[in-house]
Amino acid sequence: PLARPPAAMAVFWLGSLAYSSVMHQLRQGWRRTSRAQLAAAEEAVLAKYVRHSRRRLGLVDLVLPVPTPSCSLAAISRLWASRFAIFEPKSSAGTSAHRAASIPAAAGRPGESPPAVDAVTAGINTLILPGDEVDIDGESDETALVVVHGYGAGLGFFFPVYDALAEAVGPRKTVYALDWPGMGGSPRPAALRRHLKRLKSEADAGVRTGDHARLAAAVDACEHLFVAGLEAWREAHGINRMALVGHSLGGYLAAAYAMTHPDKLSSLVLASPAGFTRRAATDAPAAGADGANHGARQLPAAAHVIAQMFDANVTPQTVIRLLGPYGHRLVAAAVERRFAHVPPDARRLIAEYLYHVSAGDGSGEYALGVFFRLHLGDTAGADHRGLLPHAPLIPRLEDALASGSLPPTSVLFGDHDWMLNRGTKADLDTAPSPLRDNTIIVPTAGHHLYMDNPSGFVDAIMGSVVL
Repeated sequence: PLARPPAAMAVFWLGSLAYSSVMHQLRQGWRRTSRAQLAAAEEAVLAKYVRHSRRRLGLVDLVLPVPTPSCSLAAISRLWASRFAIFEPKSSAGTSAHRAASIPAAAGRPGESPPAVDAVTAGINTLILPGDEVDIDGESDETALVVVHGYGAGLGFFFPVYDALAEAVGPRKTVYALDWPGMGGSPRPAALRRHLKRLKSEADAGVRTGDHARLAAAVDACEHLFVAGLEAWREAHGINRMALVGHSLGGYLAAAYAMTHPDKLSSLVLASPAGFTRRAATDAPAAGADGANHGARQLPAAAHVIAQMFDANVTPQTVIRLLGPYGHRLVAAAVERRFAHVPPDARRLIAEYLYHVSAGDGSGEYALGVFFRLHLGDTAGADHRGLLPHAPLIPRLEDALASGSLPPTSVLFGDHDWMLNRGTKADLDTAPSPLRDNTIIVPTAGHHLYMDNPSGFVDAIMGSVVL
């Protein structure tokens, strides 16, 4: 700007000021959401539909290890060297005091110093449904049922099944549900967002250059961030072992946790899990220079735009945030279509809750682009359209089964679940019998099994978990 004439400089600075003002309005007023509004929407859903008399909702603060930009990818992939610490949860209504815990730093390679990390506070929003005979303020029960949500959702989505699950586990057990760091009702630290975007860039570079080690390091680092967060959360609550139920992306992360900490699980239930396939994203055709993304099949222009947006890390939540108050209308219309079978009052509460979950600051949502690529289908792989993982679950679960390090595992799908495509069915047919024989199809249900057929979902879980 200094080399330009004064008039051009004035235009430049005025344009910059206008841009900053517009962006400030987009961040502050256009979205019309806040942490308080999200908490209120979540409480409205739970208060109306969860009758459990001892329901508690609280926040546990964790300090997550986030490598600095100067940290090498090799060091990032060895995040066990990073430090974890857990603080006592903030005192608030409905939050019990949990014992503090810590995960000591593990040694890296001999003679190698641990990577530098930034300590980033990332609370985990937690719903607790203790049985009538459970001492809430004492030590937790031997085994607890823990439910984790999928992408773009939160613990409030499971409201149709909480009471039934709490009754089914009995008076001496506790049901927990949590929001992943940076998602749902958990805080959204900016440092976590920056870290995940860096990992996305590393994963993309690995795909672009064919450097599979670089890609694997980025995926491993991202998985470990959430797996270690769940393990820290378990220790903070004093839970000895978990019967872990993960839905969609939560199923993918639950499987990663099970393969890392099998001794901490009594059983694992993957409900319509993302990434449950044999085909890796790198097996699919890459985007061409002409923008014909992810496959040779002729697709509508809108599909290509969606694929390019996914590659650019533009999430659905980003679109909702940019639409501001109109984003609420978009969410409400989507809820009306998808959950038409749900009573109107429930649809209204779901739409309000989902809007505030989506319109909040972007953070944990950017993990999706690290784990997956959007594949729209081609002549050779049309059966595997959708999100293809860089690290497919089925081969990894097979390895864990072969080594005897996988807890009893069940897989649930709805009978019209878009995750259960022809490719997934074919992959299941060749899976080992412990996975194939323990796959349950829930009738009259799609991807959101808990909302489409709550009783069938609860029956499938209780027939699968070990408590």
